[in-house]
Amino acid sequence: MPKVTGPLFSIAASGSLANAISYRKRPGYFQVEKKPVKRDLKSAAQLAHRSTFTSATSHWNSLSGASKAAYNALANPLRMTGYNYVIRSWLTGALP
Repeated sequence: MPKVTGPLFSIAASGSLANAISYRKRPGYFQVEKKPVKRDLKSAAQLAHRSTFTSATSHWNSLSGASKAAYNALANPLRMTGYNYVIRSWLTGALP
């Protein structure tokens, strides 16, 4: 069942039709386009980076409150949070 408001192929149509095309209002005009397909390719490099990021967040969550406060103090001059500092350091290899 299409979710299009207004007559199809009219000036005022908006919404999507059969998950294939999308009607939308843009500033000054209306647009019809093929619905974008989101792809999750999951290449080897992407999977490795996701794994590293997951281990970095696990590391942050396992830290004590005092350790998190120390990282927050280190990150403050860089205008970062302690979490962002740890994640960046972990991804660049500065933390084990």
